[in-house]
Amino acid sequence: MRDWTFFLGGSACFAVLLSGCTRPMTSYVDPDREARDFVEGYTAKVRPLEKESALGDWEAKTTGSDAAFKRSEEAQKALDLLYSDKAAFRRLERIRSYGKPSDPLLARELDVIHLTCLGKQQDEAMLRRMVELS
Repeated sequence: MRDWTFFLGGSACFAVLLSGCTRPMTSYVDPDREARDFVEGYTAKVRPLEKESALGDWEAKTTGSDAAFKRSEEAQKALDLLYSDKAAFRRLERIRSYGKPSDPLLARELDVIHLTCLGKQQDEAMLRRMVELS
């Protein structure tokens, strides 16, 4: 009887020790897939704003129209807000911390987005003022 008690007590201790030594498994993150998803999503947001800003700027400079200058300014403000998005920038930094993607074009796209956003990590009021003064 005494042997059984020792065996059960020892087994219980072993089970407790084992449960403390294991970590919950984390899901695998494919850095290339995450980078590609980020670039595609970001490009989908930036593309229409870039187009609107460029067209407004072109129209303003060719016609001198106040409405076109205003349109260009508003599009640039929207772009600056997108570039200054803190959550997107943190995600970009996390993706870059995984290392360079295997696709050189994707790596370059990440670098360009990072450099573009890096200069916009400022106060929103400062960004608006910069656009107004330009």
